[in-house]
Amino acid sequence: MMCKVMNELISVIIPVYKVEAYLNACIDSVLAQTYKNFEIILVDDGSPDNSGLICDRYREKYENIKVIHKENGGLSSARNAGIEIAGGELIAFIDSDDLWSADFLTRSYDALKETGADMSVCRFMRFSDLREISAAEYSETKCLSQSEAFECLFDARNEDMVIATNKLYRKKLFADIRYPHGVLHEDECVIHELIGASDKIAWVDEVHYFYRTNPNSITGAKFSLKRLEETLAKERRIAWFTEHGMDELANRTKIVYLNNLMRLYRTVQHEIEDKKAAKEACEKLYEKFCSNYSSGLNGKMSRTAQIKCALFRFFPKVYSSVEYARLKRKGIV
Repeated sequence: MMCKVMNELISVIIPVYKVEAYLNACIDSVLAQTYKNFEIILVDDGSPDNSGLICDRYREKYENIKVIHKENGGLSSARNAGIEIAGGELIAFIDSDDLWSADFLTRSYDALKETGADMSVCRFMRFSDLREISAAEYSETKCLSQSEAFECLFDARNEDMVIATNKLYRKKLFADIRYPHGVLHEDECVIHELIGASDKIAWVDEVHYFYRTNPNSITGAKFSLKRLEETLAKERRIAWFTEHGMDELANRTKIVYLNNLMRLYRTVQHEIEDKKAAKEACEKLYEKFCSNYSSGLNGKMSRTAQIKCALFRFFPKVYSSVEYARLKRKGIV
């Protein structure tokens, strides 16, 4: 590893809510980092279990740990509270039921120094059993331009690029950026802004972040109307691209928005029991899409995609049934 002199303080922000079963392992994975110049900011977001007590025990034991106890405001509120008191020039986030590899900070910091980037990104993997976790294989760091990083939002690297927690950021990126309160897809709502504020992005093609598949977490829970908020993230991204004169990216995001909407409608029709409220919400979202975003899109889509969209627009039940049957044959649903 390149990182010998570790003279920049990294603020590690950990939002905490109802994770007493996993919190010790999360904090211990941070304390075990090979990069040692860091502080940990534990943000107890009004957790009703013993998570807050666990935070206080760690603060008593380690001088580099700070604890915030606050009323419940959600993940974005907790992250933002951590940003406000961060003393480092660099910031990293980890969710309190997840884990880092021992080299997460070292590898991320080295990538920033090698490339002169403002943000580094590594890959992540999902796990439910600790035995699934293995050491990362070393790969060369890539330096992405802003346009190359935006391209990641539309290809197989999308998940790695979007989530907040597999990254190391220059604190200056958050000068005018905060996570929006009360929405489910807060990461998606701001990643385009963070890329836009970065001159270069370092891409580390190695797994150093381990995402626990917890059925009790927000994203692991069964379908609810909150899931429809993923379209809100796309709306924010469309508006931002348009405002910054990136019309092609705005149009490509509109197509992603439409595909998400069709998938959500299919889920509502075939995978949940209480359909009425969700179905009405989907229909309103589609009307909003047609009114605000559909103009001129046909020329940007393949003929097959145009047919699918037309079928969805005029016969949504038929479309969702046909698509569901197709995916079921493939074993996808």
